[in-house]
Amino acid sequence: MKKILLPILLTAGLIFQSTAVFAEGSESVSYSEYQADANLPLNDQEKIQLEFEKKYLDSVFSIADKFFGSTEGFNDFGEIYIENENNNPYLVVAVAKDSENVNSFIEEMKQVLPSDLLVIKEVNYSKTDLLNVQSEILNRVETDLISASSILSTAPSVKDQKVIVRVPNYSVLQESTLNLMTTEFSDLIKFEEGGENTTTKARTDAFTEMGGGIATSNCSTTGIATKDTREFLITAGHCLNNIGSSYTQGGVSIGTQHLSNYYTGGIDVGLVLLTNTNKKYGNKFYYNPVANAEYDSAYDTASTALVGQLVCKSGKTTNVTCGTVDVLDGSVTYDDGVTVYSDMRVKKTDGIFCDYGDSGAIVFNAYSTNRVVGITSGKGSAGTVHYGHIAKIIPALSAAGSVTLYTSGTVKSVNPNN
Repeated sequence: MKKILLPILLTAGLIFQSTAVFAEGSESVSYSEYQADANLPLNDQEKIQLEFEKKYLDSVFSIADKFFGSTEGFNDFGEIYIENENNNPYLVVAVAKDSENVNSFIEEMKQVLPSDLLVIKEVNYSKTDLLNVQSEILNRVETDLISASSILSTAPSVKDQKVIVRVPNYSVLQESTLNLMTTEFSDLIKFEEGGENTTTKARTDAFTEMGGGIATSNCSTTGIATKDTREFLITAGHCLNNIGSSYTQGGVSIGTQHLSNYYTGGIDVGLVLLTNTNKKYGNKFYYNPVANAEYDSAYDTASTALVGQLVCKSGKTTNVTCGTVDVLDGSVTYDDGVTVYSDMRVKKTDGIFCDYGDSGAIVFNAYSTNRVVGITSGKGSAGTVHYGHIAKIIPALSAAGSVTLYTSGTVKSVNPNN
């Protein structure tokens, strides 16, 4: 995982019915048989926001799907995001380009959210406009037209109406570079200072069933993906540096390093081809230790998130931590000089979101924990604020060869000879 950590280990309690304990070797498990109430590690402000998200976000996503295909489909017209001021969360629809669809969308939103929880805001630039500026900046950095440090990150911000360019200190960019960027892109760039971004590399028992949130030899896991007749364990791409070699979980070989998109494709996703026929796979992830069971949670959807939304991760080093999405389509250049995209940055002000060993850990929706939103990639900081860098799950699955997230409650045996 790349750098953004908050050293906070949170013990999260789960409430189970007796049917929540699963026997090893079971071929089929129905998660409708129990309800796990996750005690997420949230501060008071986040708890208030979680209630807001539980009450309204499903409707927001549903209406956005109806008119634009997804919330990100609205990017051509502006952006939809969450604000939280003085423990008062609300939804913002920032509109740069009007259309009949936009007007109809807003009218339906007004039927769902009270007037004091919905702000319609006119802006000059849509998310797509700012993504295009971001792309041009990154192109110039990569072709050496702009001299930049290997620890630069970018983030389009509709709220600020700028592309945020973050470096450890302003001296990292030469004065001529600053002048070029600020002159050419006028008022569309804002520079901020921040710490270095670094990748990180520790639930350590050997698991019978492969899933999310468990420890591998050097990282953590997101879950299971399938393609054709093959099954893969999903982790961060930078965790795999010897394609074709054996990969272990709990000291036991589970398969071979199959693909890393980190160095070649620009999204930090990696796949381990499962070949150990003594292992099983399913759609579960490790949230909290449970007696006589390997897992206590499950996912059933690959999803996206909104700027301002609460998300959580479960990894081997810092266990379960939660924070707020403050960048949804950013880029980050890590301390090894590699730049990755489709970067979702998570902000945490009361600890660290992730640390070394959490790379590859599952990142899920706080208000609906069955939805996977990303793969833990790295960490960073700016003063006392810590960040987690996350590879967005949907573009990551596509970049990994159009694999499909395994979301069935049926536990299957690994069979590489299918």
